[in-house]
Amino acid sequence: MDGTYRPRRTCLSVPGSSPSMIEKAKSLRADQVFLDLED
Repeated sequence: MDGTYRPRRTCLSVPGSSPSMIEKAKSLRADQVFLDLED
């Protein structure tokens, strides 16, 4: 680890039931992406 701190500014919630939205999330510049697996 190089010790450089990079603050996380954006967190994107993506529905785990939507393959198209998951694919789109890969191309977005969010600092974090998490899958919402709720029913």
